[in-house]
Amino acid sequence: MRILVLVLMSLMATTAMARSPWYVGGGIGATRYDVNVDFPDDVNLDLDSWEGGFQLFGGYQLGQQWAIEAGYIDFGETKDFDFDAQVIGIGSFYESTGIYVNGQYHIPIAKTLSLDLSGGWIFAEADAGEVFPPNTGGNPQTDSYDDNGIMLGLAFTWQANEALYIRGVTNYFVLDYGDVDYNTNSSNTLKNPWRLGVDLIWNF
Repeated sequence: MRILVLVLMSLMATTAMARSPWYVGGGIGATRYDVNVDFPDDVNLDLDSWEGGFQLFGGYQLGQQWAIEAGYIDFGETKDFDFDAQVIGIGSFYESTGIYVNGQYHIPIAKTLSLDLSGGWIFAEADAGEVFPPNTGGNPQTDSYDDNGIMLGLAFTWQANEALYIRGVTNYFVLDYGDVDYNTNSSNTLKNPWRLGVDLIWNF
């Protein structure tokens, strides 16, 4: 019996040591939008708000401190309806998504806690448009904008058990979508957004 217990303990230890370097995860977050969009028919979207979204990602751990991660971020959708817009039956919406890849550097600060620094690149898209209430006969105008830029991150990751990690993270994105769509003569300016999020990570 004693030998059996020792064998089982040895197998458990071996399994723990042989965990895969691959991991997957997902989470929710809030992004600060500070955006201005001018449409050709004198409709203007000017807002400063926090909106909720989600994130899905996967990564590969390069030793104890380094990792490579890639993922998808939905920054969320925000709508702007002021009094005048409601009177004439027009509002506006804005939403943004992105695909990223970054490098992660983990700094242990306790047995089950680390400080994580990250830096990488994001390829993002934003959609902005006019919104008409039903039965108004309006013809909504929608534009799409592409941009890519640097993303920087700071996080704290807590190891709940051998496979499950919880990460609280803040990211800063160098994105502005600062261009003009010449097909519709509308412009879009987004000040570099911040995102706060909480992620669950599963290590295989």
